[in-house]
Amino acid sequence: MTSRASYQLIATSILFLLFMANVPPAIAKSNKNTLPNEIFQGYWAAIEPMQEMFFVINFKKDKKGNLTSERYVFNCGKSENFQTAQPFVDTITPTKQGLLLKAEGKYDQAIISVESLQPKHSLVLEHQLPNLPLQISIQYRYTVTPTPICQL
Repeated sequence: MTSRASYQLIATSILFLLFMANVPPAIAKSNKNTLPNEIFQGYWAAIEPMQEMFFVINFKKDKKGNLTSERYVFNCGKSENFQTAQPFVDTITPTKQGLLLKAEGKYDQAIISVESLQPKHSLVLEHQLPNLPLQISIQYRYTVTPTPICQL
């Protein structure tokens, strides 16, 4: 190997290591009845819209261990301005099947589980729709404020 090729290999290796140092390690799938502590930091903006609406969520755990999620729904216009209402507060309850997400504490919306999580970077949630054999994986990106992906 020539000295130039050796130098390029070393430089590439160093750049790769520096890049990897800035990417938090992924957390493996969580227990189906819990959420990892890192998920409670900040907000998570869905990467793809659903029915032309963009979602941002965050998770909260109170002192008693009760879980809730705030769900922000955004309508991003062509001018990239966005509108939202007050967030919906959904309850999260452990069940035998996983974590049951109840929309506004009333309606079974989905059973959720963490497929992957890179703290303060990315999140993939698996959603099992109730009474349907349909699973959807939704990718989210970390944000410090409830800002939709159309604005990031």
